[in-house]
Amino acid sequence: MVDRSDRKSRWAVYDRANQKLALGYSICIFPEVSYEDDTVFLNDFKRGAFKIAIEHQLPVVPMVFFDCKRKQPWYPRFGYPGELRVQTYPEILPPKTIEELEVLLAASRKVIDKGLRDDPKGHQFEAVALEKAIVKAAS
Repeated sequence: MVDRSDRKSRWAVYDRANQKLALGYSICIFPEVSYEDDTVFLNDFKRGAFKIAIEHQLPVVPMVFFDCKRKQPWYPRFGYPGELRVQTYPEILPPKTIEELEVLLAASRKVIDKGLRDDPKGHQFEAVALEKAIVKAAS
């Protein structure tokens, strides 16, 4: 876990990730800038996960968690019990240099965004619309 408001905490996470990778472990990083606004379909991504992938020349394996906003919203004004669906997509090989970090980030974000938009159940759209309605009614 990382306290995103604390620079020391953010750097400590990079150190721990590098240690785990040196031991041969895989790591999973959720790169969205924030999760606190459920009216946002998919937040921008922070660069750290992609920097680590390039530095270690590890592929990025995009995963889409389809039901999180619907079943486990940040603010528990609604939510539903049940299983969370997850889809893993083909790996994206990292570029050779850090100068191409934005290309890797954009490619990864594109896969995840498309996966969410192509969800036949449309749960991401449902959850965002419901949260927008709740926020509007409260204001």
